[in-house]
Amino acid sequence: MTAAVAIAVAGTFSITIVLVVVFVRQLQERKDEEKAERLRQKVTQSLSEVFMAASKDGVMEKQDYIEIISSPYFLRKLQSVANMRPIPDLLRMFDWLDVTNKGSINQEDFMAGFDWLNENVTGKSLLKLQTSARHRCRKIETRAQALRHEIDAADGMIARRTQEMETILSDVLQRIEDKLLAYLVIYAFLGFGFQSV
Repeated sequence: MTAAVAIAVAGTFSITIVLVVVFVRQLQERKDEEKAERLRQKVTQSLSEVFMAASKDGVMEKQDYIEIISSPYFLRKLQSVANMRPIPDLLRMFDWLDVTNKGSINQEDFMAGFDWLNENVTGKSLLKLQTSARHRCRKIETRAQALRHEIDAADGMIARRTQEMETILSDVLQRIEDKLLAYLVIYAFLGFGFQSV
């Protein structure tokens, strides 16, 4: 019996250890998630503050971004959320985010850029990148399809207008021919015939 009791106690002890390890791991994961969420909120707040200080009407121009980076206060804020990136990297970052080359970016692009900058390269971040690219491609495809429909409609309208103009021109030419023929008949009838040269 003692061996059986020892095995039962050892089994119970092993199960207890496994349960404690699982509980501690879940507790640590929860703490890590809470810490990550607090960090995300801090980053979002800092980036929003920087963007609002530099933007006009929800759009940040490159010159405004350069001026913000030249402010020690805002530079420290950006570097704190960008893992202390050097100033030249922060300056180039605007050009990387300005995918339209218009010299301006919106808040969504600004926030997403810094979010990506802080993201570790993981399967999750690669999936996030792929999903983002697919969404943008889908938007482009949708817009291209809408443009195709608009072009087809315009082509149809041009073809109808061309047909209408050809019909009108044909009617006008027919009337001119009819009147010219009528004048020739009248001239011939009145004796103003054409003489051969």
